[in-house]
Amino acid sequence: MVGVMKATFTISLDCEGKWGVADNLTGNNRKITDSKLREAYGYIFDVLSQNEIKASFAFTSMFSVDERVINEYLEKFHVLSERGFAWYEPICKMISNNDFDGWIGLDFFERARKEGHEISWHGFSHHPLGKNISRDVVEFEVVAGLAVAEMKKLNLRSIVFPRNAVGHLDLMSRNGFVCYRDSAERRLGFMGNKYLRVINEFNLFSKSERGGVIVAKNDISGLPAGDFLNWPSGPRSIVPDSLTIKRWKNMIEDAVRYGGHVHLWFHPHNLITAPRMKFTFSAIIQYVGKLAAMGDLSTCTIRELHENFSEKK
Repeated sequence: MVGVMKATFTISLDCEGKWGVADNLTGNNRKITDSKLREAYGYIFDVLSQNEIKASFAFTSMFSVDERVINEYLEKFHVLSERGFAWYEPICKMISNNDFDGWIGLDFFERARKEGHEISWHGFSHHPLGKNISRDVVEFEVVAGLAVAEMKKLNLRSIVFPRNAVGHLDLMSRNGFVCYRDSAERRLGFMGNKYLRVINEFNLFSKSERGGVIVAKNDISGLPAGDFLNWPSGPRSIVPDSLTIKRWKNMIEDAVRYGGHVHLWFHPHNLITAPRMKFTFSAIIQYVGKLAAMGDLSTCTIRELHENFSEKK
C-alpha cells in the first residue's frame, strides 16, 4: 500500500423540492409536500450526524427562501414566461395561486448551514443551464442566484448544475465559482442512457474514480460526476437493495485499496417517492462512517475535494 493516496468519499444532495420538477408536477411528484420533505430531510440530517459526515447540500436558490422573497420575483418570472421560456409558466401559476406546498426548503437550508455542511449552488429556479440554453436565461439565473446568496451572506463557490446539464463555464467562473460536479452523461457516453444505467446497477465490479479527477476549463474545475444512488422506482425498482449496498461497498473498498474517490449523490425528495432508499442510504453511510473512524477513508465536500486536489497539483 506504500505510495497509495488516501481514499476519499463525497456525498452531494440536489436540494430543490418542487422547483426541480416544475415542468412535471403530476404523478409521483405530487407526493413532494412540506410534511414529506421535512421527514426526508430530517432523516438525511440525522444519518449524516450520527456518522459524523459532512455533505454538500446543493440548494436551488428559490428553495432556500420564504414566500416573501419568491413573490418578489413573480414579475420577472412572468416576463420570461411571456418571452417563451416555458419553465417559468408553472412557477408563475404556483405563486399566483399562493400554493407553496413543496416549494420552500428554508428550514433545511438553515439546518444544513448550522450543522456545518457545505452549501453549493443548484441554479436559481432550477432552470437548466446547459450549453444550449439561452445566455439571457443563464445570466438571469446566475445574477439572481448570487443576489440571494448575498442576502444570506453566503459565499457560493461550487455548482451542481440543474439536470446535470453543464454549460456556460466562462460565465460561472467570472462570477466566482471555482468547481462543479461533472455530468455522468458526459463521462459515460452511450452508457449515459437511462436504461443502460439501470443495467449498470447490477454491476458489482464498478470501480472508484482514480487519478485525474480535476478537469480545469475556463478557470473552473470539473470534479468527478459520481454515481446516483439507485432510486428504486419504475425500472429501477427491480434492483435488490442488498445488491445496491454491495455495489457501493465494493466501490468504496476499491477506493481504499487504490487511493480512489467515490461520490454518491441523489435528491432528498427521492426518499419520498421511493422510501426504500432510506435503507440503502443509511447502510452505505454507516459503512463510510466506520471506515472514516478507522482512518481508512476521508470524507470531504465538493469544495474540499477541489481544494485538496488543487494543493497537490
